[in-house]
Amino acid sequence: MMNSHMPYYPPHTQGNDANMIWLNLDPAYRTTSGTTTDWINFMNPSNIFGNTNSSRHPTDNGTHITFDGSDFLKANADIDLDTSATGWTVYIRYTETDWSANSAIASDDDTSNMFIKNLGNLFAIKCYDGETTETENITFDTPTDLVDDQYYNLAVTCTTGGLITAYIDGVAQADTETLSSNVLDMVFSEVGGKNGTAWLLDGSIQEILVWHSALTALQVTDVNTYLNNKF
Repeated sequence: MMNSHMPYYPPHTQGNDANMIWLNLDPAYRTTSGTTTDWINFMNPSNIFGNTNSSRHPTDNGTHITFDGSDFLKANADIDLDTSATGWTVYIRYTETDWSANSAIASDDDTSNMFIKNLGNLFAIKCYDGETTETENITFDTPTDLVDDQYYNLAVTCTTGGLITAYIDGVAQADTETLSSNVLDMVFSEVGGKNGTAWLLDGSIQEILVWHSALTALQVTDVNTYLNNKF
């Protein structure tokens, strides 16, 4: 449960509420009816993540949502993170039953854009310019291996120049990559898989935060502290 000394809202969200996605699973401030058919973006309740196929619903456990390798959630609209205009940050607190397995934490239903796709020892970030896609791989170094069934706070930032940096528990990974063009954007409409059929997550998610800006290293650390105290 959220520490009483922590802010109600995550750090660095005020003044930018309309441009931020917050899928909040704090049991003290549930923003949904308690079902995974309407996991609502707290910052904009018109954004709903659900699944019309009841057999593919992840399990809502109050403090986390569990995906069993066949589940996913789909947004009611594509979410476009515009690299050149504002940059972006995706922050997720989650765990996997097997970190060596491929899994698309979030992706687009049509173009297969994806972010934080775990391949055992790296993230693969796939961006799209309306015609072509480009994938940038970032190798883990701190730590080099992730422990199965352990929660981590994972963040990926992308500046308006296309520089991508990954963080694990607030620590920047040494490997950074730069998109060949900053017109390549991150577009996603699904959580927990790619196209509802591929690289489906087997694990649990507690929170997803998305900014239409690239957080600084200090800001990433602030959010890491917030999540650790919250859960």
